[in-house]
Parts: sequence; structure tokens; C-alpha cells
Amino acid sequence: MSKLLDRNLNLYSIMTNKLPLYDEWMEVENVLIWRDEIHDELEAGASLTDEQLRALKDADDRLLAQRERLVRDFPSAFENTESISPRQWWWHLPEGPDVRDEAQQAA
Repeated sequence: MSKLLDRNLNLYSIMTNKLPLYDEWMEVENVLIWRDEIHDELEAGASLTDEQLRALKDADDRLLAQRERLVRDFPSAFENTESISPRQWWWHLPEGPDVRDEAQQAA
């Protein structure tokens, strides 16, 4: 486990806890960018402990729980995402509540 991955996971977790408080699209976009950082490190071969996997799932669950509000109130955060891989499901929240499950099944 890298220290960078651990830091990014901690920040992402904190940010998803604060999602209900965000009122600017850039705050929402920052959450998605932090999730990208975690994804990139995992794609590069980093691994998570069981505890970190649970923390990531919990944070992702919080993000999905806010999906409707995020898509409704911050549509600009999800513009021009056609070229982003479906595996990076967090950018494709407008596609529906099952976007994470669909990305995992396609992987």
C-alpha cells in the first residue's frame, strides 16, 4: 500500500462525507477527481487492505446515495465525459443508479 493511495482514500472518504454540504460544481468535480486518483493507482498495481476496500466501498456508496442531487444540481460536473471509460463510473452518474454495478460487471 502506498502512502499516496492511503492519503487519497482518506481525502475521498472525507469529501464524500461532506457531499451534502457542497453547493459548488467544482467541489463535486474535486470529489470525482480524487476518485480518479484512487482508480489510477489501483490500475497501476497498487492494492488495498480489506479495511481500505471497505472504506472505499463506503465512500462510493455515499457518492451514489447523492447521485440524484449531484446530477440535478451540478450537471456541469458531468459534461464532456463521453471519452471517459465506463470503468470510471463516478463520471457517468447521470446514466442511472446502477452505473457502478454495470461498470463492475463489464470489467
